[in-house]
Amino acid sequence: MIRKASFDDLKQIYALVKEATLRMNSEGNHQWDADYPTKKILRKDVTNGHLFIKAVDGEVLGIIVLNFTQPNQYTTLEWNSDARSLIIHRMAVKENTLGKGV
Repeated sequence: MIRKASFDDLKQIYALVKEATLRMNSEGNHQWDADYPTKKILRKDVTNGHLFIKAVDGEVLGIIVLNFTQPNQYTTLEWNSDARSLIIHRMAVKENTLGKGV
């Protein structure tokens, strides 16, 4: 089931993000590191209702942060539409679910 994350999910979310960060870094992707995303950022995502999780039997298998806040870097891009759009800010899945449709 995909649902909004709650504060009760944060321990699993932190572990998933740490695992994903290590995996990304080992593959040469350094977008995430020890300084990003922080626990404070993830708590704020939950508070704002922007962090969603995929959970099965109480286990968090994936996360995604969605909202309408456009990063400054996006303002110079030429979009095909002027419609308001959801922006994906952070997304990760547990390593054992890679390639399994999570």
